[in-house]
Amino acid sequence: MNVRPIGDAQALDPIKTLETIIIGINYTMNVDTGVSFAVTSEMWIVPRKNYFFMIGVGMSQNDTSDTKKIIREIINSIEIE
Repeated sequence: MNVRPIGDAQALDPIKTLETIIIGINYTMNVDTGVSFAVTSEMWIVPRKNYFFMIGVGMSQNDTSDTKKIIREIINSIEIE
């Protein structure tokens, strides 16, 4: 499998009330059979003392459903004490 970047990292919504490092990347995955998938990966990194939480999602760039909205709702429901 080859991964080829097709865009720059982008700013995403922070997790509500948490200090986060946020990454969003669009890329294409090509498999040996010749099939390719346009993918979006998003990651939220939440530092805490000497460790961190890492929350990541991946989805099709061509998704026309409410997937991104649902993911944002889930991310904003997270509470870390």
